Amino acid sequence: MKSRQNESKKLEYKFVFITPVWGVEYMRMFSDVCLPMMLTDGNLNKFRDRSDACFVIVCGGDDFRALKSSEAYRRLCDVVQVEIVLIDGMIDTGRTHSAMTKCYQLGMSIEGVVPGFTNFVFLTPDSFWSDGSFEYAERIMDSGKKALVTVGLRTNREAMIPILNSAIARTKGTAAPFNNREIAGLAIRHLHQLGRAHLWFSKAFLNSWPSNIYWKVDDELLISHNFHMHPLVVRCPKRRRNINIKSTIDGDYLIKVGLTGGNVHVVTDSDALLGIELSPRTRDWGGVELREPRLRSVQWFGLNYANRMHWKFFGQRVVIKARDLKKEDGVFFRHSDEIVKIVSRVHWVARLLYPFHLISILRLLLKVAIFVKAQCKTFFSGMTRFVKRILIRMFIGRSRRSWSTEKVD
Repeated sequence: MKSRQNESKKLEYKFVFITPVWGVEYMRMFSDVCLPMMLTDGNLNKFRDRSDACFVIVCGGDDFRALKSSEAYRRLCDVVQVEIVLIDGMIDTGRTHSAMTKCYQLGMSIEGVVPGFTNFVFLTPDSFWSDGSFEYAERIMDSGKKALVTVGLRTNREAMIPILNSAIARTKGTAAPFNNREIAGLAIRHLHQLGRAHLWFSKAFLNSWPSNIYWKVDDELLISHNFHMHPLVVRCPKRRRNINIKSTIDGDYLIKVGLTGGNVHVVTDSDALLGIELSPRTRDWGGVELREPRLRSVQWFGLNYANRMHWKFFGQRVVIKARDLKKEDGVFFRHSDEIVKIVSRVHWVARLLYPFHLISILRLLLKVAIFVKAQCKTFFSGMTRFVKRILIRMFIGRSRRSWSTEKVD
């Protein structure tokens, strides 16, 4: 289903924006907050009336009926070509991460995608991007890069949405409500508890999943090193093929499309681009115990859950700032660099074990041990039966000889 398309020539999209969204709550947040925040001159408005851009919304039928009555959707259709991909009966949305990945794959399979030319922009319904983010992304992709990755800060939805709604109503969609530094300040001040669980100086650190490590200098500056970063833009490979994404889009997808660290751009400064995610205050890690941060936990995570691309990301320092840097901030920079240096001491082990990873090797060793044990058991069981037969034959033979001798006598 397409809202608008140029029928005069064959479709060839340079940019395909893909947003999976389902459920009343997320559809309302997408249409009322996240989409209006992206309809700015430096983001979606930059693609106005361009035939080489398309916005794909992957959703259910009921969700689309609710969306098309919104003002933001009408504005979107006036800006770029919009295509709706319905997923009713096709995808189990109960498994959120798997469903998101499948929705992205559906979005990547639309007509007009040109291998080696089309850039996929992976968006989520509960996030928005600072003004100028998409313009910056196009400039980076035009420079020859094949992917752009960035970190997105998770914030408290209940605190952020009233602020965003007020700003959207004030500007009436004619200008960006906030600049990058204002958004960065809001995000740091309203950091979600899942984000606070990654603060290195916290006594409640998520050692079981340290995919990101934050150093909060103050309410206007945050330093980050990240194993997992969001691939905002990825170019369709020249040899287009069905890629089996085993995890999420920020897992093994970049490696499976044949990318290396050299052709992936890492956004290291929030002044250039910044993504914000809106999560409910009550969302947590499911009762996982939080403790003081441990270096071994981060190293273990890197060995088991990070591929070679993730290690490259982890070495990049990302600065999210609402002010200019000061001389005193150098203490935090040096401390973060030292932590990264210590954690990276096990990187050579990760390179040696990749792509098998430590857990896979341990599982293989366990299977070998079980097999050897079974074979040994079979061997010793057979030897026991063999010895028993020998002893029985010896005893029976001796008994027969004794019986024959007695009978002769």
